[in-house]
Amino acid sequence: MKRASVRIVSALFGAALALTAGTAAADQVEVSSGFYVTKKSFPAPANEQPFYGFREKTPQELKADKDLLDGLAKKGYAKSYAFNRAMASGWLAFKDGKLDLAARRFNQAYLIDPSQSAVLHAFAVVAQVRFRDDDYAEELFRTGAAMNNRRPGFMADYGRFLLKTGKGREAMPIMEEAVKEAPKDADAWSNLAFARLYAGMRLSACYAAFKSSRLNPPANTARDLKIFAAKAKCDVRL
Repeated sequence: MKRASVRIVSALFGAALALTAGTAAADQVEVSSGFYVTKKSFPAPANEQPFYGFREKTPQELKADKDLLDGLAKKGYAKSYAFNRAMASGWLAFKDGKLDLAARRFNQAYLIDPSQSAVLHAFAVVAQVRFRDDDYAEELFRTGAAMNNRRPGFMADYGRFLLKTGKGREAMPIMEEAVKEAPKDADAWSNLAFARLYAGMRLSACYAAFKSSRLNPPANTARDLKIFAAKAKCDVRL
């Protein structure tokens, strides 16, 4: 892909993010101030769906929410601490394959602080892995990417998702952002290498692969780099 084409892709990406915070359609719900997502439910208990499945809560459920928040306040937990604790618990459950528990913890984090893009990140992964809804996962990733409180790793996961779903060109500007956010992340550089190769930028793709190889990549990433080197015919030794 020539430089002009890269700029066009990046501009389209920026325009898509800007539209995310625009006026909501009738089937959309504001999940954070100025940010909307499609109202969607899945075949699972409400607290195991993204955003509780947007279901109207019963008085008992509302009381349970209030009790949770009051309990955190009584323990003297700062909002940020409580949020991070819930998120960490959710990701731990996710890595253990306990997707139901992970979603429950992510919903608790959303209840504690709905302004955080980390919740969109988590719910996107839940939508993709548990409910096999790539379109909704992409929407949640895109919405979170438009927020200004993204954490390192968000864009890397978003770009990886796009690569896996066959959207290499869309992934490239995302992965460019990912390596800016986490310049020492071997996975981010490896994924950028594949995205650049998909876009026809072989030399810069080889450079990204070289960067990844020098950042002590985990075993699975090292295997990916060998596959990449064979495809790209890089001159550098990975």
